[in-house]
Formats: sequence, structure tokens, C-alpha cells
Amino acid sequence: MNRLHVRNAMTCVTGAVMLISGDCLRNIGLFDEENFAVAYNDVDYCLRAHKAGYRVIWTPFACLYHHESLSRGSDKSGERKKRFEQEKQNLRRLHATQGFIDRALNPAYSRDKSDPKIVVPTRLHIPSMS
Repeated sequence: MNRLHVRNAMTCVTGAVMLISGDCLRNIGLFDEENFAVAYNDVDYCLRAHKAGYRVIWTPFACLYHHESLSRGSDKSGERKKRFEQEKQNLRRLHATQGFIDRALNPAYSRDKSDPKIVVPTRLHIPSMS
């Protein structure tokens, strides 16, 4: 439906390419380095901005290269994996993300992977009006 050709409101964007307004920064503060030293700091920031009433906008009018974790390495083993899992738990604890339903994601996509697969819903999600 040409979604990649228009600006979209998103729940989160990667911190590697994030632009933050001065008003947002003054209102919600800096990145939370205590709970998110490496991972999920951008997700936490976007969720805090969203809760404070700011919109997170993704634009197709930027052209960037982002090599995920290239400078810091993998989080898949040893102490890095342990830290990553703790930061994931911090996100769940602070933002109740365990049952989070992202309104920016098509309800026909599965939510168990970052590369969504189409699933046939058993019923349609009715968003809350809050």
C-alpha cells in the first residue's frame, strides 16, 4: 500500500538515526544509561516520548546506512548476552512490553519475530480509545 513512500507515525525508531526536538529532550530528559547501557535505549526513549504525547515519525525522505552493532559487536554470547537479557527485562519491567500491541504494526503480521510473517487473525484487535 506504498507505506514506504510516505511519512508514518511509528512506536519506535532506531537511535542511530534519531532526531529529537529540544522540547522533547527538555521534557523527558536524556537516554537512560542506568537501565539501558547498550541495548533498548532507543526503544525506551521512544516509548517515554510517546507516553509524554510526542509522535515518533519515520520518513522515507532520508537515505542512511545503518550497520547494526558493527561498532560494538554481537550480544549473542557471554557477558554481552547476559547484559542484553537484563536490558530486555528492564524494558519489560519499565514499559510492560510483554503484552504490548504496537498500533503501527499491521494486525495481520505475527509478533514473534522482527521479520513479520502474515498470519490470519482469529479476531480483529479493537484499539482502545484512550
